[in-house]
Amino acid sequence: MVEMDNPPKNYISMDEARTLLPGLRKRLTRLMRIHRALSLMQTIHLSYDDNHAEVISQIKQYREFHRLSYQIYKNLDELFSKGCIVKDLDIGLVDFYSRFGGRDILLCWQLGEADIQYWHEVDGGYEGRKPISKLIEGRV
Repeated sequence: MVEMDNPPKNYISMDEARTLLPGLRKRLTRLMRIHRALSLMQTIHLSYDDNHAEVISQIKQYREFHRLSYQIYKNLDELFSKGCIVKDLDIGLVDFYSRFGGRDILLCWQLGEADIQYWHEVDGGYEGRKPISKLIEGRV
């Protein structure tokens, strides 16, 4: 697993990021499904007449919750080590550290997009996304 105290930036090129997309689509879809399941699990509260049955049920539910949580974080670590920074599992948003013109930028991709079409400054965020074409043309 990646040491998260001070993780190194893993810079990748546009071509490298593009080669990750097919596997990333599958993995991100699975992670989003698990994320939704975890959200749903947090809303479920079962009550039993028998206290023992309730305790057993809670233990099983907690075990499954933590198993799924571990799957998410294990996958996030693996993706991070490849240069994928999963920003939002609700909408399937991923950034990739890259360099352009001697500065750090983030290539930005969202599940459902055919290709990496956007980028933003490191402190820009989703709202600051700009078309890659403008970056290539030097209009930034």
